[in-house]
Amino acid sequence: MWKFIVHALRLGKTVGTTGSQLLNRFGRDHNQNGRTFRIRTITTDRAQHFHIGDNNLMIEQGVRIDGLSLTVRGVGNTLTLAARARVHGLDLVIDGDQNRIHVGAGATINGMSVVMGGNLFSGNFRGNRNHIEFGPQSGLSSTRFEVTGSDNAVSLGDRVHVVKRGEVYVTGHGCVIRIGADTSIQSASLATGEIETAITVGTDNMWSDDIVVLASDGHPIARCGTLDRSNLARDVAIGDHVWLGRQAALLKGTRIGDGCIVGARAVVCGAVADDEGALFRNATIVGAPARPVKLDQEWFRDMIVTEQGYELKYPDACAESYFRRALWWLAKGREQLAVGHPSEATEALSESAAACRRAVTLKPDYVFAYTVWAKVLEAIGLPEESREKVAIAAALSKGST
Repeated sequence: MWKFIVHALRLGKTVGTTGSQLLNRFGRDHNQNGRTFRIRTITTDRAQHFHIGDNNLMIEQGVRIDGLSLTVRGVGNTLTLAARARVHGLDLVIDGDQNRIHVGAGATINGMSVVMGGNLFSGNFRGNRNHIEFGPQSGLSSTRFEVTGSDNAVSLGDRVHVVKRGEVYVTGHGCVIRIGADTSIQSASLATGEIETAITVGTDNMWSDDIVVLASDGHPIARCGTLDRSNLARDVAIGDHVWLGRQAALLKGTRIGDGCIVGARAVVCGAVADDEGALFRNATIVGAPARPVKLDQEWFRDMIVTEQGYELKYPDACAESYFRRALWWLAKGREQLAVGHPSEATEALSESAAACRRAVTLKPDYVFAYTVWAKVLEAIGLPEESREKVAIAAALSKGST
């Protein structure tokens, strides 16, 4: 057993410190037999690689640590903090071999605990070959990960953010939880277990508070007098650009298509699909058990208001709304160009240009709107007009500094 503890006390900073220098500076409390090694602060200006027994702590350039506690029993375990990562409170406990945790470049951790190991209630089991990865620019607050078993994987994509609170439980072997890039979560609890069960979440999801996603019931149910289970774990799959409302619950076997909206307190069981088994897309799903009540719906992260009748009273609010409309139409225009539909693209880009025009009419110094307008004109094929808008935006930006 060995223990490695880092407490950042903000009593100074250690820049570009090697392992031997750290020992000389803070005392030889750690050795191969597992005694404690303490560091007050770390801010690195170059990569550092610490061999602690047969385990590894790898810290890349520009990492800041303010409070890290690491306790490990095993060999071949690795914690990597990629360049510019920020750690403000991380408590890590590993009991097993060949486990890996990777915190991506520019990621920020604010109060997180990770426990990896085996099920000690059933015997002297350990957790081996588990992998947790936090993507670049991700941000996690008050999040707890418990991985019990071996060969499990938890992956959070680029720019995934847990804003308030998160709980992730994996109890089994060969299980996977994967959350796609650009997903935001206010607070949620996810759990999977048993054998090779997965929770997969697409990109650009938006989850409200107190979301629950369960691929397993956590306890077996069987016919009386037998051990023939009736509630085996089943995968959960959530598509791209899905909005989960407050306190929505997604139970084992749930499958939700792209672009859907799940209402507050909905309870989803199984696939939300038509009679032929095809998943509904862009559907509003409500109720317990949940069912689609509206089709052909699309949701947006940023608010778009009804501008008509309010432009004189609330010009800034309406200008901002027009700007968001312009962004949406620009994206649609580019999509149409990419698939070879020039007439549809021109129509969408014209709508975007019109929205930009309304935005700058209401707010003549709206730098963002001029910048988007320039992109629209470039996409239409009017480079001189595009450069004109770029120049206006540059002049406005210079004037505001």
